[in-house]
Order: sequence, then C-alpha cells, then structure tokens
Amino acid sequence: MLLVGTLLTALFIYLPMQLVKTEVNSKVFAQQPGTSGVLFTEYTLFSSQEVAKGACASRCLRNALCLSFTFTGVVQPGNCQGHSKIMKFSDVKVAEVGAQTYAVREAEEWWEKSCSTAADCGINAYVICRRNVCVCPPGYYYSEGLNQCVSDCPVSSLTPNFVQYHEAGIASHNIVHVYGDAATCMKACVQSTSFYCLNVEYIPADTRCYLGDATEVNYPGIWIENEPGWIIYQRNCQ
Repeated sequence: MLLVGTLLTALFIYLPMQLVKTEVNSKVFAQQPGTSGVLFTEYTLFSSQEVAKGACASRCLRNALCLSFTFTGVVQPGNCQGHSKIMKFSDVKVAEVGAQTYAVREAEEWWEKSCSTAADCGINAYVICRRNVCVCPPGYYYSEGLNQCVSDCPVSSLTPNFVQYHEAGIASHNIVHVYGDAATCMKACVQSTSFYCLNVEYIPADTRCYLGDATEVNYPGIWIENEPGWIIYQRNCQ
C-alpha cells in the first residue's frame, strides 16, 4: 500500500508499498457486550464532539490512559467520551439513546496479509482476499482508528492516506484530469476544494490520473476489475 502526505497526529509511519504499525495504533477496539444505550459517569478522561466513531477511536488511541470509549452518533457531530478503564455494564451509568462502548484490544494483524481466501484474513468484517492480499472491498474505506473496513466515511474524517488497488478502474465519475505522478495526483485529491475527492484513478504509463467523487458502495457497478495498467487509490478514514 502506498501512503502519502504528512499525518501530524502520527497514527501511521508510511513508506512506499508498506504499512508500518506504530505503538499508538498497535491497539484497536471491539464492541463491549452489554453497553448499548448507556453512558458511563465515572473514569472519564475526556468528552468531545466527533463526526464519526473512527475519529473517537483515534482520539482514545492517542491517549495512553484511554482503555475504552463511548460514542453516541444519533446526531452529528456525535458525543465521544474516553475512559481510563474498560467499562462494563456493572459500572455507574445513565441511559443514553444510541450510545455504544468499545474496549481496547490488541490489533489483529490482517492488513495486507497474504491470503488464499477471505477466511485467511481473520475476523474483521467485510475484509476480502484480493490478488492474494487481505484488503477492504472496493468502495470501502480503511478506518485507521478502528483497524477495520467501513462502508461510509464523513468528509471531515477522510485522511490524506490512500489504499492502492492494482489493475482496477472506475467507470465515469471522473471529475478532474491531472497530469503528474501518483504522489502529485493524490496531493491534488486531498487538496481539492471544488468537490469532495474520494479516490484517484491513475495510469502510470501516461503519468496522468482522474480524481473521482464516487465509490462502488455509493454507486454499485462503477468498479472495473481486471483493468490492466490502471491503479485505484482509495482514501482512508479516521
């Protein structure tokens, strides 16, 4: 996977074609049983407004004392609350519609793992085995905070990092035509202000690309598999 740009919060260290886990994101979160619809009132480290569950997870990951978080996304932005212990149903709480608590666990090393079938990629939902590598399905976003594939990502939660899909294309939805190498194209996508850029369709042989505003999830059927000479760069989510 090729990751570009500078992520100031340093969730990832990135090099061409390689993802290197840092100490910060060596942990991810799993839904804590029995905690739906409640908000805990003790062991609170922070409380903030976040646009998505992944953004709340990222904030917890950046705090060495944070062992669980509760996110309520009924309205946007949602309420994000970090805790200094793994909260359980027996802890002091109040009712909160839409709230769900997630507890820290060691990250499952599935990303870009060699595979023969999706079963080789572990327990993460939606992960597929594409060209013998574990990745998110076309159109899904890789959530850096959750270490999972997600079908939707608020625009404000998009990161400057990308996932690379060789020999793939996207039919139509090519908004802007850019000349340059892959790094130039991805930078143009991140910095786009005229529309929300979600991916880059790059042709290495011609050193040019198209910036797009649609994914296979939102527009089923636009993904083109087995497109020789083309590369899709899909943006990541927090």
